[in-house]
Amino acid sequence: MVDISGRKLAKGIYELATAALMIFGFLYFYDHFYKNTSSATQTVGTGTVVQGTIANQMPKIGVAFKNGQFSIVVRGFTCGLRSIGNANLGGTMQPQGQFCSVSVRATNISKTPAEFDDTTDTGYDLSGRQFTASASADIYGNESSNLAVPDGINGTSVNPTFSVVGNIYFDLPQGDTLTKIQVQTANTATLNLYSTIVSLSH
Repeated sequence: MVDISGRKLAKGIYELATAALMIFGFLYFYDHFYKNTSSATQTVGTGTVVQGTIANQMPKIGVAFKNGQFSIVVRGFTCGLRSIGNANLGGTMQPQGQFCSVSVRATNISKTPAEFDDTTDTGYDLSGRQFTASASADIYGNESSNLAVPDGINGTSVNPTFSVVGNIYFDLPQGDTLTKIQVQTANTATLNLYSTIVSLSH
C-alpha cells in the first residue's frame, strides 16, 4: 500500500528546501555582486580642498576644492531675485518664491573632457531644508548673446584646463536664504559620483 501522505510530506519539504536555496542564492548574489557594483559606481565620498584651507575642512566662498574631474570655486551668492533672464534674448522667468543665484567657476583638472551638470546640486536654507537646483532657471539665468555658446551651464562639456563660469539657481520661499550647497559632479567614464558641501557663510 502506497503511503500518499508520506509522499506529500516529502514533496512539500523538497519544495520548501528548493525555495529556501533560491532565496539564499538571490541574497548572496545581491550582497556580493549587485550591491557592491551599485556602491562602486554611484558614490565616491566628498571632495577634497585644493587650496586656501585645511584639507577635509568644509570649503567656503572663494576657496577652490577638488570634486571629481573639476576644481570648483563658489564665488558668491545672491538671494531675493524676482526675475531672471533677458527679454531681448530669450525671455524671462519668475520664481514661485525668490531665486537665489550661486556663482561658480568649474575648471577641468583631468586629462579628458568632463561634463558639468548643476541640476543635481542641492541648496540648504536656514532651517536645513533642501532645495534642488532649477534646470529651467539655469537656461534663463545663463543666457548668452553669442549664438555659438549654448544657454545654461548644465551639460556643458569642458576640455582639460578650461573652465565654465555661470550661476546655479535655487527657488526658495521669500525671505529665506541659503546657508550651504552640495555640489555634485560625475565622471562619465567611470560613472562615479563626487559630492562636496560648501558653506556660504563668510
